[in-house]
Amino acid sequence: MGFKPTFVVTITAGEVASGDTVGGQPYASVKEATISRKGRDDVKRTVMAFGPAARIVSEMVPGRPVRLSVQHDGAKLRVIGPPRDGRMTV
Repeated sequence: MGFKPTFVVTITAGEVASGDTVGGQPYASVKEATISRKGRDDVKRTVMAFGPAARIVSEMVPGRPVRLSVQHDGAKLRVIGPPRDGRMTV
């Protein structure tokens, strides 16, 4: 597995789903989330989170933007957690 850079984006959630994997690990997902990043056009992507990051995503309020650290995982974005500066609000 190669290096995957981590970067901060603003995620505006639509419908949030959560549950547990077959192995019992918590997960959360947001399909068609709006992803905003400075200097780039907004895009729609599926956002996934596992383990401790799943709690952050499962508590997102639809329509309210949140800043999070993410990595690309194919066409999806995988949430790593809050940004290093700790500011999740926009």
